[in-house]
Amino acid sequence: MKKIFTFLMMVVACVAVMQAATEVTVTKTSAEIVQENDYTISAGSTVECYTSLKLDNYITVSTTGSANCGSFWGSTNTDWRLYQNKSGNIVITAAEGATLKSVKLTYSTSNNGTLATFKSGTATTVSGSEVSCSVTNTGNKTNGQVRITEFSVTYEVSGETPDPVDEVATPVITAEGPDGTNKAGEFIDEATVTITCATEGATVYYSIDSEATTESEVYTGAFDVTETCTVYALAVNGTATASASLEVKVGEADSDDPTPSGESIKIAWGTGTAESNISEIYSDGVIYSEGGVYVASASDLSNVFTTKSDKGPGLRLGTSKATGSITINLAEAAQINAAQVEIVYHAYNAGDKGNLTFNGTEVDAMTSTTTGQTKTLYLDGSKLTSFTLATSAKRAIIESVKLIAGAAPAIAVPVITTDDESKIGAQTITITCATEGATIHYTLDGNDPTTGSAVYSAALTVSESCTVKAIAVKGTDKSNVISKVITINAATSVEEAYNLGITADKDKEFTIQFNDAKVVFVNGNNIYVREGDNAILLYNTGLTLAQDAIVNGYATFKFSPYKNLPEFVKATTGTTTDANLTVTESSEEAQPVSATVQDIADGKYMNNLVSLSKVLVVKDDDGKYWATSDGETQVFQIYDSFKVGFGDLEAESSASARRKVEAVGDEYGFNLTGIVSVYQTTAQLQPTSSTAIVTGVEDVTVAKDVKSVKYYNLLGVESAEPFAGVN
Repeated sequence: MKKIFTFLMMVVACVAVMQAATEVTVTKTSAEIVQENDYTISAGSTVECYTSLKLDNYITVSTTGSANCGSFWGSTNTDWRLYQNKSGNIVITAAEGATLKSVKLTYSTSNNGTLATFKSGTATTVSGSEVSCSVTNTGNKTNGQVRITEFSVTYEVSGETPDPVDEVATPVITAEGPDGTNKAGEFIDEATVTITCATEGATVYYSIDSEATTESEVYTGAFDVTETCTVYALAVNGTATASASLEVKVGEADSDDPTPSGESIKIAWGTGTAESNISEIYSDGVIYSEGGVYVASASDLSNVFTTKSDKGPGLRLGTSKATGSITINLAEAAQINAAQVEIVYHAYNAGDKGNLTFNGTEVDAMTSTTTGQTKTLYLDGSKLTSFTLATSAKRAIIESVKLIAGAAPAIAVPVITTDDESKIGAQTITITCATEGATIHYTLDGNDPTTGSAVYSAALTVSESCTVKAIAVKGTDKSNVISKVITINAATSVEEAYNLGITADKDKEFTIQFNDAKVVFVNGNNIYVREGDNAILLYNTGLTLAQDAIVNGYATFKFSPYKNLPEFVKATTGTTTDANLTVTESSEEAQPVSATVQDIADGKYMNNLVSLSKVLVVKDDDGKYWATSDGETQVFQIYDSFKVGFGDLEAESSASARRKVEAVGDEYGFNLTGIVSVYQTTAQLQPTSSTAIVTGVEDVTVAKDVKSVKYYNLLGVESAEPFAGVN
């Protein structure tokens, strides 16, 4: 009996063990979630939100935030975003039979956003079947962001270890026709349909014009359809399923002839009462001044705006610091066999350098605000269903686009390229033609070339700006003429950069040429470079230049004055680099330029390292130090911008460390070295050192008209009147 009891106890214990809870940890990155579910990565103004994410059969992550909460961003380091000002929050839920144990979220933040409950990269102990947390802020902002790159949740499940989670990728349906499509976008006569699924071992079912089920036909290979239909697909892997559908349009070949040569369609943009960002394009007469009926839709919008009347008619692409682009999808009536396109455009501001492109081909470098500039590009004569306009940087205004029908010429249009359009000095020009055996003729004076023009045989070098035009000829056939404006970039000297106008040249970009320029002072992001008697300030440019180094070559910067202080910062149309600079270290210490108090008052030697001697300094009631010309009148401020301290200027308690002037007030004579600056209208010296003038007989200055002055001879005996030996 005892043995039977013992056996029963062992059975009970085994059952208890079998029913014991099992701890499971599921970890997934945002990138894995996107790939597994075929989610869309948001970009520009196109935002897709996914407010419920399934990590496995037990754990779900969700958000109840509005607007863009739950969107994925970044194709390489993908993150799932939550926004504080959109009531962004995260809710982690465990299914029935599971209990949450810990949560670890890995995320980055923007604008001081954070998840107070979950510290990034740290496992937080939790309990129950649900836990939530809202986006808060560690600062005083209200627009914080949380960008989650990885989710890791540990939970407990009663009973045996749960079965592995079944997953399946969304099936992908594609169709193509052996004879292309007609004007309506239909496959001609038939189309071949292919279905794929990225999940190995998954079974794919398909059906025509009805939802696919596990009772539908199993997909084993490509199949043909001969009439318009909708193909449905269902991928199954264990308990996991995913479905997709695709409308396949099939029709007859076009019976009409190709678009007649010379026929054209034009799309033009008008002006608005104010500049506003466009999220969708409608042919409402405000955006389009004509040709709106030719546009079916617009897509892939990035920094696209209407324009104000003072900026001329057109659609603006880009901002002062960012690129812009838009794809115009043409309506059926506008899908012509285009051989040419005429683009009318102008720059938003003078100096807004940033190439405008049509379907990736350069239109212009965008330097002039003159309206009505026109560029003709030659196309291949095939049907055009859409086109993309873009600017690589800065702002471009597109007034109109005119597509002209026609067949492509028998001879390919030559292609004109340069070695590096951003470099300084002469450019090397290469002209090629895809038509074998064609002869290329060219001109450099802007006139159209003929068979009597110069024959291209090798790369050309030009040292002056010009317009290159080329034509390819083979037998009696000729290509269209192609042209390209070649701009020879002239560098700005340091002297010219020093003399730029605070208002007239603000926000313009300049390529500055350095010739044995000296780095006279470096402090953090502030680099002061002098050439001759002129100096400039390079602020936060990303360049690393050592104190006392010698600089040669050129680099591009943006002129960006701050409170009337001339500064050159990082270029916005391209990164400011040292690629074209030669920097040589030097042990020769930079020497200051000798200046006077009046020089600084007159605005001379701006951003230069200077030295001044025997300067009378006064400290005002606010604790500010001022250089004076007469011991009273404040001429310029001595401002400790570089945080080096005032040194002897603050040594008011040490009589031996200063030269006291016999007058009322705390006024002393000092030798000063520093950088000349300005703040709004106040001239400044930003000291790098300050030294009190050591007391000595030869330095003694007797203040005039002060009755309390006492006189001493060289033996230190007081005298009632001045005499030789004292000055």
